[in-house]
Amino acid sequence: MRKKGIFWSVIGVHLLFSLVFTLMSNITHPLLALVKTWPLYGQIILACIFSFVLYIIPGYILVISLSSNEKLIENVDRIMIAFTLVLIVVFLISFANAMMLHSRQGWLFYATFNPVSGLLIYNLFDKLVTWWDLFWVFTALMPGLGMMLGMYLRLKKEGSVR
Repeated sequence: MRKKGIFWSVIGVHLLFSLVFTLMSNITHPLLALVKTWPLYGQIILACIFSFVLYIIPGYILVISLSSNEKLIENVDRIMIAFTLVLIVVFLISFANAMMLHSRQGWLFYATFNPVSGLLIYNLFDKLVTWWDLFWVFTALMPGLGMMLGMYLRLKKEGSVR
């Protein structure tokens, strides 16, 4: 499978996982009641850990579904960097929208692309967005890192990597 094919496989697995998560949690987030009163750094850290751990599963499953592990090993870092950059750009667009329009509807756009963290941000931001909220960009890094770890664990189990 070519590099583009693997990238679209990653996007497809992410979209399927996002759809399942969104259908399971509706428009709320499972951690919302827990972190609503926490300080900003605690919310971000817990959202990152939650997202990282959840995205290990699709990364693991993705390796099972692909037939050519050699191409995957060669291209996984570039593919995950591209995937993460897409999520960062979407986050920055949503942040700019929320900052300029003083509306939380911009976060709904981010929640569409990254619902594991985006739904939490959407539900927490009933106030004006500040520059401190830019630290939420770390939540855009976690899906790529979690999927990479899941891929690595599966490839290690298959004996493809040491």
